[in-house]
Amino acid sequence: MELERIREIITPLVQEFEGFVVELKSSGDGKVMLLVDTMTGIKLHELTTLSRAIEAEMDRESDDFALEVSSPGMDQPFKVNEQYFRHQGKNVRVILLDGTVKSGMLTGVSEAGFSLQRTERVPKLIGKGKMTVTQEDTISFAEVKEIKIEFSF
Repeated sequence: MELERIREIITPLVQEFEGFVVELKSSGDGKVMLLVDTMTGIKLHELTTLSRAIEAEMDRESDDFALEVSSPGMDQPFKVNEQYFRHQGKNVRVILLDGTVKSGMLTGVSEAGFSLQRTERVPKLIGKGKMTVTQEDTISFAEVKEIKIEFSF
């Protein structure tokens, strides 16, 4: 089954849930995997309803396929810009193309990139010891190798 044909079928159905497609994959053996989310987080019953609606739209007689509809895992890297908007205010870990790793709170998102607010311990200007400072970094999407939610337990 062709991905473009699958995308044509699923796009309006996902939009009915005010959702967005994170990833759509199809293997040569007929397995179709769809990762979908919403700005508030997709619920299990929504995934079930969506899966059934997609199955109803696809032709089982002409296409032999196995459909898997899921939400992206919490430990998975961001794949689409909507995930940046969804996770504003959360702590993330960013790996830049040059290998630099930055952690902080995702505070703003634009078409070109995002803002990362992070705290750092630096030496005091006067006297001994260190002080905590808050920095705001603006990072372009083009600079990012990987970004994930950072969990603290």
